[in-house]
Amino acid sequence: MSTVAEDLAWLEEHAFECTVMMNNHRSNFDTVAQLVADGEIDDEDWTDPPAKTNAITTNRLVEVIVYPCGSVSSFAIYGTDLAVVIASAREHCAGEQARWRNNGMVPLHQRPDVESAA
Repeated sequence: MSTVAEDLAWLEEHAFECTVMMNNHRSNFDTVAQLVADGEIDDEDWTDPPAKTNAITTNRLVEVIVYPCGSVSSFAIYGTDLAVVIASAREHCAGEQARWRNNGMVPLHQRPDVESAA
C-alpha cells in the first residue's frame, strides 16, 4: 500500500489538476446531510457506502477533484479519511488512463517535455 505522499506525487505527474478540500461545505453553513439530500454528491462518488454514512454522522467531508492528463472532464471522490480518498483518486485516475490506452489513445502529459507513463 502506498503512502499519501506517494499517491499525491503520482497524481501530480498524471493529472492536470488535483484539488483536495476538507470540510468545504462548512464555509456555506451546510451539512453533509444537506449536500446528500440536495443531490450534490452522487452515491457512486463515495469511496464506499460506510464513508457516506460516517460523513453524514460526523459532518466531516474530504473531497478530491481530479482532472486526469488527457481528459476533458474531471471526477470527484468523497469520504472522511484523507488517505483513503487520495488513494481512491489515484486508482480512479489510473483506471481512466488505462481505459484511454486500451482504446488506442495516449493521455497527454501536463508538461510537453515529459512522455506520459503508465
